[in-house]
Amino acid sequence: LNNSKTILEIGSGHGEAIYNFDKIGYKVTGIEPDKKNVISINKKLKNSKCIVGSAETFSFDKKFDIIWLNHVFEHLSKPIEFLEKIKNFLNESGFIFIEVPSVEKVNDYRKFLRVPHAYNYSRKSLINISKKADYKILKCNYFRSPTLFEGGVNKIFNKFLQKNFFEFYPRILTSSENGENIRIILSKNSV
Repeated sequence: LNNSKTILEIGSGHGEAIYNFDKIGYKVTGIEPDKKNVISINKKLKNSKCIVGSAETFSFDKKFDIIWLNHVFEHLSKPIEFLEKIKNFLNESGFIFIEVPSVEKVNDYRKFLRVPHAYNYSRKSLINISKKADYKILKCNYFRSPTLFEGGVNKIFNKFLQKNFFEFYPRILTSSENGENIRIILSKNSV
């Protein structure tokens, strides 16, 4: 993120990511289909803006350093076409961050009963789709939520050293069996 100036967040939801990016100085353009969420988000932003729009139909004349999709990709009906489309909005040295629920976590049926997904992803399927859309995979890992103990350790460490004990807190890097989510970071294959 250090050299990045502009972020496109697709699916801003209630605004957690766009607000936090804006607070630390990034210029973010958010796209969110819920008009009430957009109004609420824009009241809190200083350098950024959120607009009403759909992930599958938006268009821009500009390019971004980062394209951010957090728990949006699994809802898209044409994921390969979508990845091909958003490449047009990514700077040559930019990257795409995608986080989706993992279908591989052992005995975890909760996420598939709540919100309907167009697709459910394993690490392998997410990598394959990204390669079909001609992206370079920079990283792809499993993450889980912290335990209460891990949260306490991180809070103490952060209070005294102003640094997280766990590198990706509030997510913890883990295995496929325990991973609640999969994160993939992509760049254009030409980079």
